[in-house]
Amino acid sequence: MRYLQDTGAQVKAGQPYVELEAMKMIMPVKASASGKIAHTRGVGSIVSAGDLLGSLELEDASRDKNRSISR
Repeated sequence: MRYLQDTGAQVKAGQPYVELEAMKMIMPVKASASGKIAHTRGVGSIVSAGDLLGSLELEDASRDKNRSISR
């Protein structure tokens, strides 16, 4: 795992913020909305499906349809 943005950086919807490597393939993970990114894992961490990689403080929280997201 490699982060493309520092913690606290602003990301735009659709912008890659992390790259995951699996079987020598690199897959970018893109932000689903615009906001400030906060990472939850260290660089080089081994992750499994469903693991939380980071959280996003939304740029426009009023557009969030699900305000009570549990992680």
